[in-house]
Amino acid sequence: MSKDKKQKDVKDEKVETEVPETENAETEPVEEVKETELETARREASEYKDLALRRMAELENFRRNNQNLAKDVRDRTLSEVILQILPAIDSFNRAEEMVSDEKTKSGIGIVKDQLMNVLKKYGVTPIDAIGKDFDPAFHECIMQVDSPDKVGKVIYEIEKGYTMNGKVLKYTKVAVGKEIDK
Repeated sequence: MSKDKKQKDVKDEKVETEVPETENAETEPVEEVKETELETARREASEYKDLALRRMAELENFRRNNQNLAKDVRDRTLSEVILQILPAIDSFNRAEEMVSDEKTKSGIGIVKDQLMNVLKKYGVTPIDAIGKDFDPAFHECIMQVDSPDKVGKVIYEIEKGYTMNGKVLKYTKVAVGKEIDK
């Protein structure tokens, strides 16, 4: 072989050995770009997932708030209707006390009890006050009565009070015992 041909073969070998190095050099930046793109895509996916979770939580809160609002409106409307009925119950109580005929008194009591049973289905209960300590959370003091042995106690009810599901609808109007004035 001639010297030129050997040199050419050597150059070809060098070229061949350099080519794989060039391919590796080009592959590394491509892999780095792919890794960077993958990391970016993962980050974006995570952000979108977080956003979706936040939106789902906001929607659930919105639904819950709307349900609570609807319940509050129903309760308030029901309370207003019941407040319109309670004076009729008071009238039945007064009529029952004033009537002397037992049949009439019994009839009034039956109608009053039926009406109270309907109200109880909606959580309405009368406030028991007689003999208990005066409590401004449930009672409205209309007058004070001299009663040294029952100071601060409810002596009698002037008008019955009612609660609905634990909340006062109507305060009991009461007379409260006090020390005798000297």
